[in-house]
This record gives sequence, C-alpha cells and structure tokens, in this order.
Amino acid sequence: MTTLHLLCAGAAQGLVKALQPQFEADSGATLQPRFGRALSLNLIPEGLGNLYEYSRCVQAEEVWAALGDWVSATHPKFGPGVSERFLAAKAMDPARAAAGRDMRRTLQARVRPLLAGGAVLVVPTSPCAAPLLDSTILLQNDVRAATMGVTAIAGLCGAPEVTLPVATVEGAPIGLSFIAAPGHDRALLAFARETAALLNLPN
Repeated sequence: MTTLHLLCAGAAQGLVKALQPQFEADSGATLQPRFGRALSLNLIPEGLGNLYEYSRCVQAEEVWAALGDWVSATHPKFGPGVSERFLAAKAMDPARAAAGRDMRRTLQARVRPLLAGGAVLVVPTSPCAAPLLDSTILLQNDVRAATMGVTAIAGLCGAPEVTLPVATVEGAPIGLSFIAAPGHDRALLAFARETAALLNLPN
C-alpha cells in the first residue's frame, strides 16, 4: 500500500481547506481507504520562496551553459520576458548558483528516502489558486513565482510529478500534485489514473 506524505507548507488556508477532504476518512471522495493515512511533513523549512530562488539560480546557470554560445552567436528574437531571462542567466552570480546546487543536494537527501519503496509525496500544485483571466500582470507573476517554489521540489530532486485538477476556490481551479521517486514514472502515471478514478475526475 502506498504511503502518502502530504506537504501543505505555505499554502493559503482556503486552498488547504478545499483539498483536505480528499484525505479525510469521513469524506465521500477520500484517498485514505485505498492508499493509507497521509503523513503531514515540513520538508522545506527554508520556505518555498527561498526554494524557488535556489532553483532559479541553478536553472539560469545550466541554461546559459547549454545555450549561451548559441544565443551570443545568433542573437535570436525571443518573446516577451524570455530575452530578460537569458540576460539574467548570463549575469548569474556563480556563488548563488553554487548555493543552489548545495540546496539541491540537501533536498534530495531529504526527499528521496521518503519516496523509496513506492511512497508518494502529495503537494498542492500551487500555494494559491490559479489567477483569473482579468488578473494583473503583477498578480500573475506572483502566482507564477509561488507555483515554481512548489514545482522546484520535483525539479531539484530529479523526480517525476503529475498534477490533477481536484477542486476550485472562488471559481479558480486548484491542483494536487503527486511526486514519486526518480525512475518511477510509469508507476506514478498508474497511481494518478487510479487517483483520478477515486476522485471521480473526468478521463
């Protein structure tokens, strides 16, 4: 039976309240009878905002190492925001990138042992609901940064992640993400299919 490790640190109260019924024994759409009781964890004492920053610095260094020569030689025309990100990658401080790599090793040491044997880490896909269509650019960027703090967990750990849209908050969709051990991609997809069926989600 799969053990569910639940991480909700930093998530908005309304979002957690909307997701919690999926794990409560008295709920009609609970995952607990099938997969066992979820264990709540605090794996990111540094905070999701800091995790996003660590991930961003590592990603920038690696992106420039892979594509910097091509960008410098061809001067391609990028869409809005992309050119700025490449310029930031070019200017990335090596010390900040090194700190990001240290954090990556630390996070892998925390998370990977928890996922051994088929366990699954369950996290809100974002600590906040999706922005509405008329949201300001500033709000959209804030939601993007907050969401990337969560998705950085799987990214830094080299682990597969699947997201299911399981609820709404004030009309905005919210997702639940499932993270498995590296190399368990097929098992995670099977888990996600079964979970979707248990929650009566559309195929």
